[in-house]
Amino acid sequence: MLQAFWQSGQPLGPDEIIMINRVVVDFRRERKLEADSEEALRAAAELLKWFRTGVTESWKLRELLYSLTPPQPPTK
Repeated sequence: MLQAFWQSGQPLGPDEIIMINRVVVDFRRERKLEADSEEALRAAAELLKWFRTGVTESWKLRELLYSLTPPQPPTK
């Protein structure tokens, strides 16, 4: 999933791919999203955009991601 969005700039190294993937997987798991869901793909694209602009710490990427997409209340 991540490679589909990485189109320019320096190549991601293995450590960066693992870290970004971990953030995406945690987000998907918490939100109960399929890997190819629109929301999961959007989250991955946003994470890569932020990473390319210099946000390289996982805690900050999580903070940005969760501020962009607050959890939805459970449906009854």
